[in-house]
Order: sequence, then structure tokens, then C-alpha cells
Amino acid sequence: ATLAAIIIGREIAVSALRSGTGTSTFLANLAVSILPTRPVLLVDLHHTAPGLHTLFSIPASAQDLMASAPWSQLAVPTPLDRLSLLPQFAPHLEKEMTDLKLKKRMQSFLKDNPPDRLILVDVAPLGRSDVFEEIADTSDLFLLLLGPDPAPVSAKPALKRLAKAMKNKSILRVSRTDVQLPNALASRPQVDFQFAEISG
Repeated sequence: ATLAAIIIGREIAVSALRSGTGTSTFLANLAVSILPTRPVLLVDLHHTAPGLHTLFSIPASAQDLMASAPWSQLAVPTPLDRLSLLPQFAPHLEKEMTDLKLKKRMQSFLKDNPPDRLILVDVAPLGRSDVFEEIADTSDLFLLLLGPDPAPVSAKPALKRLAKAMKNKSILRVSRTDVQLPNALASRPQVDFQFAEISG
């Protein structure tokens, strides 16, 4: 089964253990693969290196998710039908993200969205941020991308915190392979991922 076929729920978070694993590329490809079955809204909470807007050639502006307006007013369309983006255009400090009160804003955002629209959230790496705990609390599923190298020992505390934040919800570990996807974002580097393990 493909990942798009097994995804249920309204909010899916994606993160990795370290930078450079490819969460943004993965999320963009996943969104494209889901579009035939339901509308998708991408949220860029990768505050250490936001870049989803560049994958869809969306120019930076002053109106991103750091603005004071409700998130439902800040989402922008992408060139793809039924795919929208709540962007973040510049890196931000951890304290700025904490001040944003992510859990409260995400809960309000979920209420403002159509029930059939899937929200995919790009989260900064677990080892570089505490944002994942707030987002995990509102997520139905958490995808953890693993690169070809083994997880560092230093990542164990963050993994334990993620498991606690997700409570009885699923964490899907996805491992990266070198095979290219034939049909995704044709103008972008394509990366394929395979399921490694499901844990709850």
C-alpha cells in the first residue's frame, strides 16, 4: 500500500532526527500524491530552515504564519489545484515559536478547515527544536523520517518525548531509499521513501 492510501485523520506531522533528511521534499511529494483523493494544506513549521514555498515557486511576503492574523486567513494557493500552503518565509528562533502558542493556533486552525482537507505539517528536526511536542499533541499521525545513517544516541531523549507527546497515537518511521519517484514534482529533485516500522 502507498502512504497516501493508508493516511487517515486530519493532521499529519512530519519531522526527522537531524537537518538535511529531506522532510520538505518528502512532504511536497506526499501532498501531490494525496491530491487525487482529497484536498491538502501544507503548513511550514520547519522554523530553522523553512522552504516549502520555494518548492512551489511562491514568492516571500510579509504575510506568513508568524503574522497575528488567524492562520485560516494566511494560507495561499499553490500552482496545483486543491493544494494550499501556510508558509513561513524566514528562519525564526525557538522562543519566537514558543510565543506563537502553536497548540492553540493549530486547534483553532483545524476548526476553520473543511473536514475533508488533510493538513500536512513540516516540523523542524527533533534534535533542534521542542516544537514537535506541541504539534504532536494535535496530530493524528507523526511521520519520522530516517536517513541512511543510524540514529544518533543523542536523539533518544527526543524520541522518548515524542512517544510521550503522541500518547496512544501512531508514529510511522519512514526510511529513505535512493530510488526516484516517477511522478511527483517534476521540476524538483525527487526522493523516494519506504515504510520501516509502525509503532504506537
